[in-house]
Formats: sequence, structure tokens, C-alpha cells
Amino acid sequence: MERTEAGMDAAQEAAVLARWRIRLGIAVAVMAGIVLVHTALAVGYGELSLTTLSWWGGLAAVVLARRSVPRGLSPEHRPQLAASARWTVLALLLFVAVPVLIAQLQ
Repeated sequence: MERTEAGMDAAQEAAVLARWRIRLGIAVAVMAGIVLVHTALAVGYGELSLTTLSWWGGLAAVVLARRSVPRGLSPEHRPQLAASARWTVLALLLFVAVPVLIAQLQ
């Protein structure tokens, strides 16, 4: 069995990347549902807030994280993998940490 530079065979590498894409896809679907419902309720009550904007930013960041997942794990794909990780961290900050801070400041 031939190993790639990441120490895995091609099938393992493909499985890792597919699993990461699926997990990010699920995160996009869940976050989109939350953001859409929250936005609809906020508009209905006329109370758009910083939390709503933060959640939209988090949703955009996780979509960009999913789009940044590379096609492989070789060294030339590492910048894309790092970009995906950065977008994921930003999404978590915008979707969780910023709303908590906003709530603490109110």
C-alpha cells in the first residue's frame, strides 16, 4: 500500500477530508437554521441586535471554512487546511463567544 506524505494511504486521506467536509456541512445546516429562525423572530419583533449580526458572521465564516477544505493532505494543501481551520475558529468565536460577551455587557 502506497503512503502519502501525510503518512496515510490515499483512501484514508480521502476519508479524513470527506468526514471534515460532512461535519462542516452539518454545522452550516444547523447554524443556518438557527440564524434564519432568530432573524425571522427578530424582524417580527423589530429587534435586530448585535447577536443577530454576529451569528450571520459566524455562518459566513463556517461556509468559508467548508469551501477552504483542500482536496488532499500533502504539503502544498497545508495553506488551504490552515485557512479552513482559521475560518472554523472565527465561526466559533462569532457564533458562541461574541454573543456571550454581548449578553454579559447588557
